[in-house]
Amino acid sequence: MCNLPEDKCTGCGTCVASCPFKAISMKEDNEGFLYPYIDTSKCKKCGLCEKRCPVLKVKKYRKNDFSIYAAYTKNKSILLNSSSGGIFYELASNVISLGGIVYGVTYDKIKGAYHIPVDKIENLKNIMGSKYLQANASLVFPKIKEELTQGKTILFSGSPCQVAGLKEYLVKDYENLITIDFICTGIPSSKVFKEYIRYWENKYNDTFKTIDYRNKQDSWYNYKLKIEFEHKTRYENR
Repeated sequence: MCNLPEDKCTGCGTCVASCPFKAISMKEDNEGFLYPYIDTSKCKKCGLCEKRCPVLKVKKYRKNDFSIYAAYTKNKSILLNSSSGGIFYELASNVISLGGIVYGVTYDKIKGAYHIPVDKIENLKNIMGSKYLQANASLVFPKIKEELTQGKTILFSGSPCQVAGLKEYLVKDYENLITIDFICTGIPSSKVFKEYIRYWENKYNDTFKTIDYRNKQDSWYNYKLKIEFEHKTRYENR
């Protein structure tokens, strides 16, 4: 049974994917954050959840372990439809063109934010752009391990916590695994987001459709929040 305090848990879901007895599940707490909950009737106290937890196994890296580059896509259409410089699209499309699979986060009103696999370049639009919400990555970890074992090239995009969790779950390094994360300053509450959307739906008497957190209609440096409803579009200043 994991002894990690809740205020230290990142909600990466590694313990859920690692538990051989399916005794752990991710549930949303009262504040709208995902945390692992243990079914004590199923738990055998094997300790595997603690062994795989990236928070309990923080790795230290030396400064010279890294090489640093800066880049952006030359495709203007991709650049304007990306949250930053469009590098995710360039890497992802290359992996797919080589027969690989890309895992990234999509969003819908019913399921919220969650990871999906993409193996066609035309479907990359479904996982492009930042989603400032917590996604349950544990659902795809087992499938990624299966595909890596089969020799498929996998690109996984997620928060630093999720990337660290995936690598702990896999136990060993895979040359056919590429991971992408980002500089993260914390994940906001999904509950607050749902209340925000509900507020605008009630105000407009309209149904939420899609959201773009960094719309560049006005300019690259003054991007806005764009929310599309079934019959109306609303822009909010950054």
